[in-house]
Amino acid sequence: MRCFPRLIIFALSFLLSLAASTASAQSSGNSSPVPRQATLTLELQDLPGRDAPGSLWEVSYEWRIADERAFDQWSAGGENSARQAKPGALLSKGSFSRRNLSRPENRRFSASVPITGEILERMQAAEQRRQIVWLDATIRIHDVKLGIDLIRKVAPAWGPRFYRDGIASVRMELTAQGKLQWFTTAVPPWADKQSGGMKIHRPPNK
Repeated sequence: MRCFPRLIIFALSFLLSLAASTASAQSSGNSSPVPRQATLTLELQDLPGRDAPGSLWEVSYEWRIADERAFDQWSAGGENSARQAKPGALLSKGSFSRRNLSRPENRRFSASVPITGEILERMQAAEQRRQIVWLDATIRIHDVKLGIDLIRKVAPAWGPRFYRDGIASVRMELTAQGKLQWFTTAVPPWADKQSGGMKIHRPPNK
């Protein structure tokens, strides 16, 4: 009977120690390191008039990060910038025009920004307050071989994986039928029928 209080004290001490170590492990697991910079890469992989003089690729874009709830509300409202301001913080904004598309470097664009200030705060809190990173881009491709001047909107979004590596890539290609296809994975989904989880968007050809 005299040993009973000691057993209770020992059990309580053990449980408190276990709870403290579990809380510490959860805390360290939630505080994943944030990358030092965010990088956006756009790549025009192929087009019928790639080697034809006069073909060109133009892009204007805005790259942002926002609370998932605010982004969903904005998307539900039609993503109309004239009626409602875009949510969140700006990562990068710009435009460019490329010619001589036979050269691979002219079909690739990258922009890197340091992760500081509000962007850093959002990335650090992403486990508790989910963030969405998205691109709002207008693509223009003038293909001399097809004789077309195509303009399309491209708007992919990235979730938790971006918090870990800070990398966002969009690859696109113009088909022989004049349709723009884009994807955010390393390999185009239509090249591998087994790639069920890959992301693809095929806007209508109007």
